[in-house]
Amino acid sequence: MVQLIKVIELYIGIESARLNSSVFFGGELNQAIADGVKPTMVKGVAAFNRLTRFSPYLMGSEITMADFFAYYTFSNARIIAKKTWGGDLVADIPGLREWVQLMVERPTIVQVNKENKEAMAGLSAG
Repeated sequence: MVQLIKVIELYIGIESARLNSSVFFGGELNQAIADGVKPTMVKGVAAFNRLTRFSPYLMGSEITMADFFAYYTFSNARIIAKKTWGGDLVADIPGLREWVQLMVERPTIVQVNKENKEAMAGLSAG
């Protein structure tokens, strides 16, 4: 599980976060950074594919911290990939779409997403 979390963190989360300013805050896209981020994320997706089973959770029949960490990391990385390169990160990972659907139905995820949406609405209103 630790190896999977590290792959998600280093190759997907940290790399995609390098593009946060242009995607989420209206900053100018630094094409050189975007060009460097994409191949690292592609390697991360390949490693993620090797380490996961989707039975139905990432590491088998029991949900783990890796599932929650991946859910929120991929939530942002997916937006970043779509806005930066026009691709769908979820489509590049067999089984991920079904896993995302499974995760969004979990009560904890529903509650956190609701609170996040309310907080973001408050930020944009203020």
